[in-house]
Parts: sequence; C-alpha cells; structure tokens
Amino acid sequence: FMGRVLFLGLPLFGWQGETTETVLFLLDGILVIAAYAALCNLISMLIPRRTYGLIVNLFVAGVLMIAGMVVLMRLAEPESNRATEIFVNGEPVLNHMPNPLYLSGDARKLFQLLLDILPSGQGYQIAGLSVWRPEWLWLFSAVFAGAANGVGCRIFAKKDLK
Repeated sequence: FMGRVLFLGLPLFGWQGETTETVLFLLDGILVIAAYAALCNLISMLIPRRTYGLIVNLFVAGVLMIAGMVVLMRLAEPESNRATEIFVNGEPVLNHMPNPLYLSGDARKLFQLLLDILPSGQGYQIAGLSVWRPEWLWLFSAVFAGAANGVGCRIFAKKDLK
C-alpha cells in the first residue's frame, strides 16, 4: 500500500513538507499497520473459529475507528463558543462564552495520550498531518504491537490443541 501511494502520489502531487517529517510519518504509518495486524493476530489466536474471528476483528477495528474519532473530536473542541453578538455604541461585539466540552489540564493530557496510544488515533493524526509528538508515535505503535503479540503468544501457548 505505502509503495503504491509513493509510486503514484509523488508524480501526481509532488513532495510536500520536510523530508525528515515525511519519512517519520511513513515510518509511523507502517507501524500503525503493524499495530492493527498485531491486534488482529491476538484476536485470531483467541478465537478458534475463523469466521467468528473475522467478525470480531471487523467489529474491533470499527470500534477503534469510532473511539479514535471521538477522542480526536473532543480534543478539537474550541476553548470558547461564539454565543451572541451584542451591540455597544452601534458596533457589533462578539460575546464569547466558555465551552463546557473543552478539555483542559489533566483531562486533555489523558485524551491526548489515549489518541497517541490507539492505532486509529495515530492514523487520524497522520492522515491530518497534525501529529502532536511525531517522534513518539512509532514507540507507541511498537509497544502496542509487542504487547498484543506477547499476550496472544502467551495465551496461545496455554491452549490445549486437539
């Protein structure tokens, strides 16, 4: 997939952005794919019937996509809403009210960490070129993939194969 995108995308759209940032995004994208593959591998090792495993994999991927989008949307909430427009001496003045959905402090840091850990959140950040910490995404993906594969291998080793 990445090879085809590079092969077709570069001649059509050209090179955009800095080279190191683009290479870092490509590495992050490959590791996001590896994290999804590790999660699907874990689910496939847990569920012995292939059909049920496929259904659960699709369901989990869909839930992750929705969860990533919800977290991203919560982080994108503005700090204040434009509530009303009042007139002072004939001039319109915007009356800004604080947004109750805006996340601040520790809640914002927690949501940002959740967005960085979820493979779907990483994918949304890469697709939007709005990565907060691009140098850390590869680490989050690698740890997620390693943990999923480790848990899957440990559980699979304890299974009684017939």
